[in-house]
Amino acid sequence: MVMENFAKQMIEFQKATFDNSFDAAVTLQDQAEQLFNTSIEQASWMPEEGRRMVDEWVKMYKSGRDGFKTAVDESFDKLAAYWVNFEFSAALWETKEPEVTKPVKPVKPTKPATTVKVDK
Repeated sequence: MVMENFAKQMIEFQKATFDNSFDAAVTLQDQAEQLFNTSIEQASWMPEEGRRMVDEWVKMYKSGRDGFKTAVDESFDKLAAYWVNFEFSAALWETKEPEVTKPVKPVKPTKPATTVKVDK
């Protein structure tokens, strides 16, 4: 049972680590996007078509980023569901300790064994 808890904690740790890392990457990308948009707005040399292209590019990478996050979250959910099923099936196969009973006293024979002769 200790190994099951350890594995479950490891999965939860990995998910939390991924979520925190992903959130940090999202924050970094959003700040870079804001910086880039500010630069483009001030750039008089950038044509309107180029700005629309950059906006489309930003939408695409956000869409890909969200799709990646969804796929990883679904994978962690499947792993958690698998682990619950594994724990359930392991519990079914667990062996129980045998019940301790009082020792039985041996029975002493009262008569010696006799043989019977049969006539033909």
